[in-house]
Amino acid sequence: MLLSVLIPCFNERKTVAVIVDRVARVDLSPLRLEIEIVFVDDGSTDGSLDEVKGYIAAHPGLNIKTIANPANRGKGYSIRRALEAASGDFVIIQDADLEYFPEDWPDLLAPLVSGETDVIYGSRMMRPSGPYPGRAIFDLALTLENLALRLCYGSPITDTATCYKAFRMDLLRSLVLRRDGFAFCPEVTCRLLSSGIPIVERPIRYLPRHRLDGKKIKARHLFEAIWEIVLNRMVHGRKKSLQPGCAQVR
Repeated sequence: MLLSVLIPCFNERKTVAVIVDRVARVDLSPLRLEIEIVFVDDGSTDGSLDEVKGYIAAHPGLNIKTIANPANRGKGYSIRRALEAASGDFVIIQDADLEYFPEDWPDLLAPLVSGETDVIYGSRMMRPSGPYPGRAIFDLALTLENLALRLCYGSPITDTATCYKAFRMDLLRSLVLRRDGFAFCPEVTCRLLSSGIPIVERPIRYLPRHRLDGKKIKARHLFEAIWEIVLNRMVHGRKKSLQPGCAQVR
């Protein structure tokens, strides 16, 4: 079976080749999974795409596809473009920085590959990191976003904003997703919940970076996420059968 790793990237020249290499080296043979990487450069102006092309040239045997957006369109748009080129049985999203650990995938993906679930999220809150600059603000923002999900959908998801979202490929492609930016995360979560599809969570490691290091999430994205949750609840409703809303695996 094949896992498609979708990597949207905007101005991550310092880290992108490192994370592509780490993804390529993950051993998923215990799950009988091979990896293809679909890299989408989202209008970078710092040479990120050149870094990836240089890595590909130095490792010609790897299964890596590249897509270049002519202008910056956002994470959600880049993920939709990557899906058009992906050919895997399963799909996971990977940021182009070093905040997440692809080495966690063998444990994270096991319930998905075994057929226990069709969707799995890697939760940073189920394996909390130590103190770091901005931790209090991060925890507050995530708590508010999770609270909005609980109020609108009755869902006890602990980390809806996580990058590590993995799906059966045909399921993700069946969802009608429209958001171009970071609102992809609440949008896809709401569409799953409104369809009555349970989301399994498993703990993952997380090493956050500072805004000075290139972190792009800002305060306004929290308000956009909460509005996206409320809007989806009003438009698509909630499946009665979803209570309590989300299965969890530790």
